[in-house]
Amino acid sequence: MKNIFTKLIILVLTLAISLTFIACDKDGDGNTRVTGKYEYKVMTGTNDDGSTYKYYAITGYQVSSEDAEKISNNDYSNIERKIEIPKTAEELGAPEKDWPVEEIAAGAFSGLKIPTQVIVGENIKKIGSGAFANCTNLQEIELPFTGKSADAVNQEKHFGFIFGSASTEDGNVEITAKPNAFKNADGEELATADDITFTLPVSLTKVTVKATEIKNSAFYGVTTVKEVLIPNVTDIQSHAFYGCTLLRKIDLTKVVNVYQFAFSGCTSLYKITWGNDLKLIDHNAFNNCAKLNDVASDGSYEVFTLPSSLESLGKNAFASCAKLNEVVIPASITVIPESCFASCSYMTKIQVLADSVTFKASSLSGCTRLNENVLDKNGNKIAVGNDVLGISKK
Repeated sequence: MKNIFTKLIILVLTLAISLTFIACDKDGDGNTRVTGKYEYKVMTGTNDDGSTYKYYAITGYQVSSEDAEKISNNDYSNIERKIEIPKTAEELGAPEKDWPVEEIAAGAFSGLKIPTQVIVGENIKKIGSGAFANCTNLQEIELPFTGKSADAVNQEKHFGFIFGSASTEDGNVEITAKPNAFKNADGEELATADDITFTLPVSLTKVTVKATEIKNSAFYGVTTVKEVLIPNVTDIQSHAFYGCTLLRKIDLTKVVNVYQFAFSGCTSLYKITWGNDLKLIDHNAFNNCAKLNDVASDGSYEVFTLPSSLESLGKNAFASCAKLNEVVIPASITVIPESCFASCSYMTKIQVLADSVTFKASSLSGCTRLNENVLDKNGNKIAVGNDVLGISKK
């Protein structure tokens, strides 16, 4: 009888603890909960109309003692290396099924060696600083936006924000962004004289961003990533990929506007896929993309043809793109602006499809192999002045 009574007390206490657990979740008391692989908290958000709602924030990731021991011996056999952030409470294992999963807290996955690939869905509205710090085996990541949130400003919109700035382990590389490259929501520059640093995993080479725009300086100075997929992007703002020296190719199929210095200094960028919606290539947009349209090892190359939808071409847009060989300018462009193709030293031919065209000063300066191969839409040579070619009068 005594044993039965004791078991009954234990059962009552267990139920009480369980009910307390659920009640705390409902109240959002800020305590960390653990379910399956994830640690999480209940948070309170505010709707556009001012009303409040509850949601879940992921605060950590649980590694079993068995897996931890294997990882310590650099053994990842039978360990899932892909982490897809839960989209729903059910996937998270949380009790209130109608509450969304909307946040990844600062440092939530810090130091985790398991993932080689992470997928963050569009359900996530906020990612804390250093959420993926020291994930030194990470190779690929998919994000709904860069930085902290879709409406982040200044350095918080930089891709490196979610990796933080404090390097504590090998396998990381420090990147630097200049403060005047960032702007707040009002277009004002960040008021600091100090360079801004972030620490990224050296292993990270592929990034997918599902947003419709890449904000200014979002990938400024990121020197590890070789491939960026932007399937929904229509606008690439100023300095967005400035100095991404390992970026090799980019698909701009849906892009409408490429703003100033967007890809400037992408010295490994050799291939661009254009779409039919492109309107603007702003000044210095592809300045110093030294390998753009490089000749293949067998001597073959593709003609570099700008899309017919293009309406505006800026100064220095393709300056110092030394490997550009044969270029075709659409009929929609009637002015080749100052230094647009300056120092494209491998260029052998440029054809302009407009009925008439004006070449501004130094627009072809330093195109030493071009000779007289400046052609109109019919393939006839166009006479250009010495100032266009940057040749001094004697």
